[in-house]
Amino acid sequence: MNFINLAKDRIREFISPPSRVQTKEAGGMTITPQNVKNFVVKAVGQIEDSSNGDFASPESDLGEIRDAISADSYIKLAITKYSQLVFKAGYSIVSDNDAAAEYIQQRFNLMSFMTSTPMDILFQGIAEDLISYSNAFLVKSRADNLNVGGLQAKGVLDTKPVGGYFRVDPTTIQIKRDNAGTIKQYQQQVGNNKKSFKNTDVIHFYIDKKGGAAFGTPRIEAALEDVKMLRKIEGSALRLVYRHASPLLQMKVGIPQEGMMATSQEIKEAQSEIEKVADDGVLITNERTEFNVVGAEGSVMDLANYLKYFEARVFSALCLSTAQAGRGGAKQDADSMDEQVHDAVKFFQRTIETFIENGMINELLLEGGYDPITNVQDKVYFRFEEIDLDTKVKMQTHAMNMFQGNAIPFEEMRTNLGLRSDTVDESRLYANMVQQKNALELVNAKTGGEGNTTANAGTSGPDKQQKTSGQAKNTMSPQNQHGTSSAKVKENVNVTESEKSREEITKANKEDYRKKFTSIYKRYNAVRNDLCEDGSGKDFLSLPLVRDEIGKSLKRYISSEAVKGYDAAIKEAKKQPNIEPRIISALLDDKVDKHLTEMFKDIHRKLKRAKSRDDREAAFNSSEYRLRFLSEQVASKAYWYAYVKTCAALKIRQVYVDFNEGSSDKKEHNRIIHTDHFSLDDIPAFHPYCRCSLELKKAGEK
Repeated sequence: MNFINLAKDRIREFISPPSRVQTKEAGGMTITPQNVKNFVVKAVGQIEDSSNGDFASPESDLGEIRDAISADSYIKLAITKYSQLVFKAGYSIVSDNDAAAEYIQQRFNLMSFMTSTPMDILFQGIAEDLISYSNAFLVKSRADNLNVGGLQAKGVLDTKPVGGYFRVDPTTIQIKRDNAGTIKQYQQQVGNNKKSFKNTDVIHFYIDKKGGAAFGTPRIEAALEDVKMLRKIEGSALRLVYRHASPLLQMKVGIPQEGMMATSQEIKEAQSEIEKVADDGVLITNERTEFNVVGAEGSVMDLANYLKYFEARVFSALCLSTAQAGRGGAKQDADSMDEQVHDAVKFFQRTIETFIENGMINELLLEGGYDPITNVQDKVYFRFEEIDLDTKVKMQTHAMNMFQGNAIPFEEMRTNLGLRSDTVDESRLYANMVQQKNALELVNAKTGGEGNTTANAGTSGPDKQQKTSGQAKNTMSPQNQHGTSSAKVKENVNVTESEKSREEITKANKEDYRKKFTSIYKRYNAVRNDLCEDGSGKDFLSLPLVRDEIGKSLKRYISSEAVKGYDAAIKEAKKQPNIEPRIISALLDDKVDKHLTEMFKDIHRKLKRAKSRDDREAAFNSSEYRLRFLSEQVASKAYWYAYVKTCAALKIRQVYVDFNEGSSDKKEHNRIIHTDHFSLDDIPAFHPYCRCSLELKKAGEK
């Protein structure tokens, strides 16, 4: 049972890697609740504050704005339009470190469950408050213990980690600051009830914040007077309509002649008769009775132009168009106005992105053991998708063109598209599924299956063959006979050699690997045999355990090779360093963890699709070379890394690369390596089975 429980925990970790503890070089520092004050810079200068150090309300009347949004249809329409546009196309969470992005996504998923409020709804509420009041507030609720399904977090800005975020009404918030403007506390007041919050427990989103102000200035505030004037004029128009929509009748009884004038009794009787008549009734009178219609008769002011003018002022203040208000209009005018609205929406989006990244995500990453402050690779970005479809297509096309033009790598291109790179099964890409397959079939058809031709065929295009030359150009296929992989490695094989020679070299490389990395080879074979049994019905729980075992074994090989590199440098220099250098690089361990995780995830995906034993074996066989290449390269890297670090401790400022005869690595790498500043990419092995080495002196020197 213990093994089963452990296996279940590890499979969760395999699917969703846990947070990690950062390993820092000497002199580094991790932000903790104990030392967080060391990372705070005090504010300078003075602010104009009439609160005398007490809690201060917003400089603008947010309550009036709240009432205006509820009462006025134009303001409500503007708020609704902008709020909907902000999240129209959704958002993505991206990072150069896919594990960090996945960690943030899992924290958000956990918060959605724990708070019973989906994070998407919370973010939409932030957008609505920011557009309405130019201010939005989230209060953090901290969890006593956050350790769910391998997802761990430790408090950084507080002793407890963040468990969730809750939106509060900006009209109820007050802020206490010192004379320099540093925020000390937040307070929420609802009626006579008050509650205070620490400054580290509140995230304040704002725009248009004046210098020295505590709150942002609401943009709607400038439109309130225009709206009030428009409503007053509309009220006057309504009274005119009410007064003159129905005609006022005047009835004359009698005529101004002696003996023909009406008496009081006649007037009362006429009034009584009028009141009895139906709305569509007809009165028949004698010559002494006359009806007149009393109306405006053209003397009433025409308010149409005034209404049109002040409505235009309101639309301008709210950045609305008649088309957005549902009234139609010229297409070019609507398109121009939409572009202006999109620009304003993108400003709101960028503001929200900034506060979410710096106020929410960075703290969550620090709690999970990542370091987005000093390590840019751990930085996680909250990115809104482009809301204009035409612009979005252009941006995506531009990212792909930059990748095809060798301006950016594959991972950065995927990040720009809002996609992750560690979950890609490269064998399922169009080039590998269709183009490469078709090209090889074409070559085999022309050469009788020998896979070697000098003919060129086809032109580029989705329905045409790619041009091929020599060994299928080695071109459509990757840089080795096994296909591309996320490890981005290649065999050190001369492409001009015959197929037979290449097979012999590969066979020799495999034999060397089995002898040098025996424990890794045996463990990989064991899990392959175990999971490839027909009808086993297993759910691959052992994969993450095997991944960890292989990772530990490989790290032991790294340590062993590092010791050998240390000894080799001392032997060549013929002296001992005064201080033993730090020769184990966390970067090598990270490289091992990253590539093993990607490789075993790829195997897991292929096993889930496998329908037979042959399919399951193919899943392992197609990834075995990646493990072989990784083992060979990182072990060699560890050796030469320790060699260079030891030389640095011996005050040897430079070492030299001895490029293997015929190697093309000299075109891509410098011959001189400075021991006081270098990277793993600067030293051998530059690729698996690289035969390049380092030496203390240039070739030919004594």
